[in-house]
Amino acid sequence: MTFFLLLVFTLTAVFGRMILQYRMTGDCGIRVTGKDSPPVQIAASLLLLVSGLIIVFCTLGLTMGYLKRSFQPSLIQMTMGYILYSLGLITVLVSQYQMGTAWRIGVNADEKTELVTQGLFKHVRNPIYTGLFIGSMGLWLVSPSILLMLGLLGLYVAVELFVRKVEEPYLLRQFGDEYKKWYHSTPRYFPNFNQK
Repeated sequence: MTFFLLLVFTLTAVFGRMILQYRMTGDCGIRVTGKDSPPVQIAASLLLLVSGLIIVFCTLGLTMGYLKRSFQPSLIQMTMGYILYSLGLITVLVSQYQMGTAWRIGVNADEKTELVTQGLFKHVRNPIYTGLFIGSMGLWLVSPSILLMLGLLGLYVAVELFVRKVEEPYLLRQFGDEYKKWYHSTPRYFPNFNQK
């Protein structure tokens, strides 16, 4: 079941979005890291690749039975897992929709994009990653495994590295004061409910 959940995410939030992006713009939205990319971007991309392979291997193994869960989750834990996974996936899909033609995976330093600050982006700067983190926690609750946890932690570190060292400097260079204002008034991943 865990691999099926990962497959649903991949088909909708990755390949489905790429197809939709291509139909809207004639471009699939993928910006591949190359040998001329900054070292930090290469490191984040490699960590993302390794983490992704671990997650695929682990979810497939848990589903097919050649890997075992670290412990058997309770019914409440599994229910919470499915709820978090669904909430995470919905957050990703809604965020991608709200980005419209500005949606990208990766960064091309020479490319000009639109700064999206409305919808979910009014509350957090990276709601796609917020959904990814929430969905990942749900995935782990459904099939708790140390190996899966390591893969998901690697994914988190890769995203953090990419966001802080690649995306944010790129957006600051491109949008200047407009981005600074949004940066200082809007949290990175999770809303600040104490803000008035």
